Amino acid sequence: MENSPKDLSVIRIQAQDPDFTAMPGRLSYRISAGNPQNFFSINSKTGLITTTSRKLDREQQAEHFLEVTVMDSPVMSRLSTVWVIVHIQDENDNAPTFTESVYWISLPERDRNKRGDPVYRVFASDLDLDTNGNITYSIVGGNDDEKFSIDPLTAMVSSHKMVTAGSYDIITIKALDGGSPPLWSTVKLHIVWVRKPVPSLLPLVFSQRYYNFSIPEATAVGQPVGLVSVRQTDTPLWFDIIGGRAAREVFYIPKYICGRNCSSEAEVNYNSGFDFQQGTVVIARPLDAEDQSLYNLTVMVTDGTNTANTQVFIRVLDSNDNPPVFSQPTYDISVSEDMPADTELLRVRALDGDERARLSYTIHSSVDPASMRLFRINPGTGVVYNADRLDYEARTQHILTIMVKDQEFPFNRDLCRILVAVEDINDNVPYFSRTVYDAVAYESSPPGSPVLQVSALDRDNGPNGLLQYSIEAGNTGAVFAIDAATGVISVARDLDLSSVGYYIITVRVTDSGTPPLTATATARVSLTLSDSSQPKFSQREYQAEVMENSATGRYVTLVSALSRSALVYDITAGNHERQFAINRHTGVITT
Repeated sequence: MENSPKDLSVIRIQAQDPDFTAMPGRLSYRISAGNPQNFFSINSKTGLITTTSRKLDREQQAEHFLEVTVMDSPVMSRLSTVWVIVHIQDENDNAPTFTESVYWISLPERDRNKRGDPVYRVFASDLDLDTNGNITYSIVGGNDDEKFSIDPLTAMVSSHKMVTAGSYDIITIKALDGGSPPLWSTVKLHIVWVRKPVPSLLPLVFSQRYYNFSIPEATAVGQPVGLVSVRQTDTPLWFDIIGGRAAREVFYIPKYICGRNCSSEAEVNYNSGFDFQQGTVVIARPLDAEDQSLYNLTVMVTDGTNTANTQVFIRVLDSNDNPPVFSQPTYDISVSEDMPADTELLRVRALDGDERARLSYTIHSSVDPASMRLFRINPGTGVVYNADRLDYEARTQHILTIMVKDQEFPFNRDLCRILVAVEDINDNVPYFSRTVYDAVAYESSPPGSPVLQVSALDRDNGPNGLLQYSIEAGNTGAVFAIDAATGVISVARDLDLSSVGYYIITVRVTDSGTPPLTATATARVSLTLSDSSQPKFSQREYQAEVMENSATGRYVTLVSALSRSALVYDITAGNHERQFAINRHTGVITT
């Protein structure tokens, strides 16, 4: 609202920083543009925009475009901007204003047949909007005998009684607006009634068969449109608009003003310096070319007895008084990240009520400055294109602010937002956290015991990033299994160190995209005994040959066993005649 007090809350801007280390209190806000006269201030920590001691005036500036910048830290800072449009609401702070401080006119006397005819039209203007600017008129003084009445909307004063020459009336007219509380002003209308002039022997003839005038629609109430003239000089004349209902409300031809010395003597002095040949068409109500741009007026002139008519055509020229307006404030679209560059994404549309409006579209700003480089807009058509391929993994959404403005000065403008949701495609191959995984498995581990976990990542999202693991090669005897969802490799069967002591397994990860993408890694698993395991020979059975009559101490074979502790070898059976001996420490059997 205009004239708002200081520190009135307008809007709070809130920003988020996706960085894990970012703290809300570290964000800093400032108004970076659109506030040269400091009508607004912003709390740098909270983002709350408030009014200042400078008073807002809608009649001077109806809207303010503020650019707000948020920054995450003073060192290695990243920033983003947003535009705030502040519309100033109207307050009834302007009283109606008449075009003259006092009105002085002279009119010919009226007989009984002229009762109810128009006398004069006063009109006022109000700078306020809508109800605050709606004016009604009334007579508040000088009408005790109810000789006059006034149309409350058009302010046309009419007489209701016969008036003789020499009479003099002063009435007070009040203009009241529709605000709350209402404001008003008054003006005095001085009317001197003069004797009807002697009719001219020559007919009344306008100087032109018809008149053409043009007037900009921004022209103020009370300003002249054009002159109509009659070839007659020796008799006073009065002009009036008698045809065109709409035209009679919008335009008026004032009666002749006799100056501040209006008196009954005026009736005998018709040549006291007044120009009775011309009538000035003036504006009585605000013009709007979008509402009606062409008026056809029938203008009458009379000397009190004779009359003549002419046609006046008035064209209201369109001016830049309507801002362009987007068809919708926000546009939502989805774009696949594999969309080729320079593809038409959408078309924003704006309408302007002005007849000659030429609109121009631009990408005004974006939440992420990097988005500005990824899109472009045709300034004439409003078609938005992607200037480059989008990358879902870099940013899932782009928020653009589009400005449309007309091309007349001072230009009007409007803003809208485009929310671009980037759709993910399967364009990223999954990858393991390591190329080689090493693990040790105990031979005594029961089935289901976990051995190691492989892990992979995929930058894609949704199904494109859903991963499944499998063992592709190296799983001799199928002694291991892998959880397809978690990548945990576990024991599937009893392990036998004496059979295979070392496994090199190829693990594959596959995403769920179309087509699916895959990657592989190697898992190396060594079998060993646990600390509580009994010693285990490397072979279940040993075979050896020896010649008969071999000398004592001849080498026969070597047996070996595995254990987490020191081993002692001994022959416990089958050596009844003690023909063989074994080294207790090395396991070498001799004769």
